[in-house]
Amino acid sequence: MSGLAVTGIHVLLVEDSATQAEALRTLLTEAGFAVTVAVDGVAGLAAARRHAPAIVISDIAMPEMDGYALCQALKADPVLRDTPVILLTSLDDPRDLLRGLESGADNFVRKPCDLAHLVLRVRSLVANRELRGGARTRVGVEIEVGGRRHLITAERQQLLDLLVSTYEQAVGVGEELRTRERELTRSHQVLKAIHRIAERLNAATTERQVADAALQGALELPGVRAGWMVLRVGASGFRVAAARGMPPALAAPGAFVGDCRCRRLCLSGELGRTTSVLECERLEHAEGDTGGLRCHATVPLWTPRRTLGVLNLAGPDRGAFADDDVELLSGVGNLVGVALERAQLLERLEGEVSQRTAEYREILENSVVGIYRSTPEGRFAMANPMMARILGYETPEELIASLTDVQHQVYAQPGRRQEFLRAIGERGAVHGFESQAVRKDGSRIWISEDARPLRDAAGNLVGVEGIVLDVSARKAAEEDRERLVAILDATPDFVAIAEPGGRVLYLNRAARERLALGPDDDLGPLRVGAGQPEWVRRLILETALPAAIRQGTWQGETAFFDGGGHEVPYSQVVLAHKGSDGGVAFLSTIGRCLSEQKALEAQLRQAQKMEAIGQLAGGVAHDFNNILGVITGFAGILLARLPPADPLCRHAQEVANAAQRGAGLTRQLLAFSRQQALAPRVLDLNPVVSGMVAMLRRILGEDVDLLMALAPDVPLVRVDPGQVEQVLLNLAANARDAMPTGGRLTIETADIYLGEAYARRHVEVRAGPYTMIAVSDSGRGMDEQTQARIFDPFFTTKEPGKGTGLGLATVYGIVKQSGGHISLYSEPGVGTTFKVYLPQVGEEAETAASVEASAELAPTLEAPGGAETILVVEDEPALRAVIQEVLEDHGYTVLVAADGLEALAVAEAGLPSLDLLLTDVVMPRLNGPDLFARLARSRPSLLCLFMSGYTGHAALNNGAFPGGHGWLDKPFTPDGLLRKVREALDAQARESA
Repeated sequence: MSGLAVTGIHVLLVEDSATQAEALRTLLTEAGFAVTVAVDGVAGLAAARRHAPAIVISDIAMPEMDGYALCQALKADPVLRDTPVILLTSLDDPRDLLRGLESGADNFVRKPCDLAHLVLRVRSLVANRELRGGARTRVGVEIEVGGRRHLITAERQQLLDLLVSTYEQAVGVGEELRTRERELTRSHQVLKAIHRIAERLNAATTERQVADAALQGALELPGVRAGWMVLRVGASGFRVAAARGMPPALAAPGAFVGDCRCRRLCLSGELGRTTSVLECERLEHAEGDTGGLRCHATVPLWTPRRTLGVLNLAGPDRGAFADDDVELLSGVGNLVGVALERAQLLERLEGEVSQRTAEYREILENSVVGIYRSTPEGRFAMANPMMARILGYETPEELIASLTDVQHQVYAQPGRRQEFLRAIGERGAVHGFESQAVRKDGSRIWISEDARPLRDAAGNLVGVEGIVLDVSARKAAEEDRERLVAILDATPDFVAIAEPGGRVLYLNRAARERLALGPDDDLGPLRVGAGQPEWVRRLILETALPAAIRQGTWQGETAFFDGGGHEVPYSQVVLAHKGSDGGVAFLSTIGRCLSEQKALEAQLRQAQKMEAIGQLAGGVAHDFNNILGVITGFAGILLARLPPADPLCRHAQEVANAAQRGAGLTRQLLAFSRQQALAPRVLDLNPVVSGMVAMLRRILGEDVDLLMALAPDVPLVRVDPGQVEQVLLNLAANARDAMPTGGRLTIETADIYLGEAYARRHVEVRAGPYTMIAVSDSGRGMDEQTQARIFDPFFTTKEPGKGTGLGLATVYGIVKQSGGHISLYSEPGVGTTFKVYLPQVGEEAETAASVEASAELAPTLEAPGGAETILVVEDEPALRAVIQEVLEDHGYTVLVAADGLEALAVAEAGLPSLDLLLTDVVMPRLNGPDLFARLARSRPSLLCLFMSGYTGHAALNNGAFPGGHGWLDKPFTPDGLLRKVREALDAQARESA
């Protein structure tokens, strides 16, 4: 460059490209020129006129004023016309050169500029300008280019410079063209080889095919005589994948064993993406014929992620590959690397596919679910063994061959197949589609399908594939669960299930009703203790749950709120259910409402109380009857022995009258205790009630309206009509007392059926048909406390001295003794209704035996007597003495005993003839009936007359006495005693006659 330096020459550079202007300015300045730069022709012309440069170098294509116009302007300027002008051109079009010549340009330089050539042109033009001085000979040259003639007028020297410059340019262009032709030929050969490599690589699918394709194409490259591919193995290993054109020295065994420079560069990462040309260590140290090979190009086989190995291409000359070829080979290395990675991936994928296929086949063969593929028409295209087993076939092949119409051969309801296909078409897939399937043997099972459609490119359905589960066991379990839920919903008990944490999971129907929840209401917010009082919640949380978790169960009495906020008693059981891990899986509870039970318990206690009171009343009546019997007997004896005018006769009569009133009281007590003698018969209650109207009106008075509502044709009942009348009289009297200012009394009859539910709520009632008598008043009514004691004997709401308290107790006893039931409903200030239910009987003849009424206590002077022998057995001494005296006074022979055993002894030791046994029924050691039975064994004709204060005792109920003999109620008068004894003896005499 220093040989070309010129100092002090001023050059005007006109260039609109800032980048090119800066590059040229730098080149010219380094060459020693003084450079002024103008950005376009207008600025250049102004600069030339200011500075008068020694030479102007101008680009042609510029805005405002191009290079041609600038040159013309300079040549037209008298001051600047001799200033040489060099136009920068690409020389692509000869017309550009002609336009330059026409504009007066002195020379042309081809872009891009060669620095040496440009400096020579500048120096030559400056020198020629000095040599020419003032000698200017202008000549003209006419040139035809492209059918157009151009006249070039210029100085002779200028034309000479142009010709020299053009020749130099032409020679340079020609040499360059020849060089480029050689390069193009080589490049074409290289590109053709690379193209073939790429084609072969695209067709290669295995690592071996990739290696062969790469080497085959590489040997077609200029200067390449041999090649080998080495691939990495693991972190530091290598293996030869393929080799071609190898000389004997490299074909020998072990030639590629060991390290070499290219491997070291590959491992260290220094090989990079650019191919390195190296002296080959293996060729240098090889033993044997190397075939003239000296070096090789190491092409890294790379991808953006890693280097897989190297491709070594060997030739006889060092530097066999130009830089451009090296870059191309680097690209080939990438092609081969990508192809290798693809082939390795493909081989790995094929291996994985083969492995997965085997695994999937094994899964398919051993799957616990049925897997199938079917056609839209309903044929199986594929099925696994489980699918065959589910449908009862030995093999999938048998299933596919046998089932040609899935809709009608598999689906128990063929319409479900259409629903299945419709669901797939609408939703794209189905999950859990359940239906009944028919197996090979005709049995039916429940299956669940998950399936999706198979479609072609046009979207048409070409098949269905899916999986099938046999859910028969689950469906059976669901049915069992539904039955269990139905049972739980049917039970009136409160049933619930909860998590160990207390969240409620399930409530049966009764529980939902108790908590005022509908069947679809969410249970999420509910916790254990919902709907229960605070004390119950504390009991459940603090006592019941810990005890259940600890012991498995807890039981106790709790309560729930009803709709009105009142507590309803419950008996509740809490159970803790353990899971497989031993922990509590869930909790359950069963609660039973105790309201009905407690009501029944109250009824039972009331019944037991009434029974106990009845037993007490009966015992009192029995003992009292014995006392009254003594009083009555001795009063009778006095009345019989005293003259009527005797003052003591009046006192004896008063004693007899008092005894009679006492006897009436004992009859009421016996009625309550259900130990009263009855004379039941089958009858219609309506006439009985109607016959009482007149008497009831007299009892009620004028200020009480009596209404009758008798149902027609009420069923018959078996009852003592006198007892029915007593019931009505007592109820009417009770109602009258409840209506002191008047009111209304209604008597109804009706045909009623008391069902099992009613019987469960009333322990003393048997379900069945009843005829009802209802007596309703509009009186004061009763509160609950009064209702609870209303049938107790001697309980009364009247003032002292105005009631015995036996009226309703008598009604209760009569109804119970008749096998019936009595209930009441009352509200204070509204009134009271008593309902008497008597069991119905069918149409039958009246066969009830009647019981004779007790004799009046009034004395009679015609008391009968006799001469027979009578054995009197009575455990009450005073009464025994009265009986003995009365009978002996009237001619009878009397033997006495205090009890049954004593009577046996007396009978065995007494007279050989015994006409009548007069015995009490209830006695210690041996009672009356058993005594008679033992005596009758040896005396078949013996008569018996039973007497008792327990009239209607269970052993002799309704007059059913042993041997059909008579009955004598205590207390009795001497006359009544004599009459009964005489009747019994005379009846025997009539039967004997």
